[in-house]
Amino acid sequence: MHERSNSGQRLRRQNPPNRPTPASRQRSASPTPAPSLSSLLQRHSVNVLPTASVMVKTGSKTFETAALIDPCTPVNCIDASRAAAFRLPTTSVGDDKVCNATIQSKCGTTKMEVVFKVEPKKCRRNHHTLLHMHERSNSGQRLRRQNQPNRPTPASRQRSASPIPDPSLSSLLQRHSVNVLPTASVMVKTGSKTFETAALIDPCTPVSCIDASRAAAFRLPTTSVGDDKVCNATIQSKCGTTKMEVVFKVEPKVGIRTPTRTLNDAVRTKFKGIQLADERFYLPATISVILGADVYPKVIQWGFLMVDKGLPVAQKTVFGWIISGASHQP
Repeated sequence: MHERSNSGQRLRRQNPPNRPTPASRQRSASPTPAPSLSSLLQRHSVNVLPTASVMVKTGSKTFETAALIDPCTPVNCIDASRAAAFRLPTTSVGDDKVCNATIQSKCGTTKMEVVFKVEPKKCRRNHHTLLHMHERSNSGQRLRRQNQPNRPTPASRQRSASPIPDPSLSSLLQRHSVNVLPTASVMVKTGSKTFETAALIDPCTPVSCIDASRAAAFRLPTTSVGDDKVCNATIQSKCGTTKMEVVFKVEPKVGIRTPTRTLNDAVRTKFKGIQLADERFYLPATISVILGADVYPKVIQWGFLMVDKGLPVAQKTVFGWIISGASHQP
């Protein structure tokens, strides 16, 4: 019997269950996801976005809250849950929900009536909300194409005509004013070649980014950082010797339209006496490059100019003066 037991022990020793050794435990552990570009940049620096503590007056009540001061958001907006907490009555303007409130400064007597677009909290990704504007418009176009009714005959067109959709908040506000986003014409150096392009100067975009098609057109070599595609290039001013190395996050689609329509000559002449960062700021163009908060301290300079009431303002940068704000015109 001892032979049987010994033989059983030998079998158990020869065929022990698979127990991972300490060395194999590390190999079998699930891989740690690679850090994103934002997290890598945040290891040695922290981006601070421009905010202000303001008083929101709603009827008989006053609330204190922090507000982001973003020159690149065309319409003032508020989170739906915050609007509900402030008990702001909302109304529908086309497909948009809007509300209004009185905003007051804590350190002065300044008051202003502000119309807010009520936004649901959908995307939590670390980028500018303007990057989603093309998705809304494209999705609407796809739905219209997919659900296109049979083309009516000339006699039936009047009977089958669909009702005209209500205008959105943005289109209503743009009837008497045109929003201008701060842009600069910059030189992008990629090896032996140099390209000229317009860039949005946005302190509220945490990481500088570029449209994937524009990066391909500039032949910028890309690499992967976690789930992100990144590239780098040298940005140079057209009106000086300023150069800076910029790491760009490559986005599938960056297409920001500014302004929505051409500004009249009266607005353009107000800014003739200064060196403009973008001499074509008054003409509608699609911007595919954003210089964000990661390089903003290197871009901005001391200097702020208000030329007239109801016109955009000018701010000095290493690229020249950038123009931003609402331009009220007939």
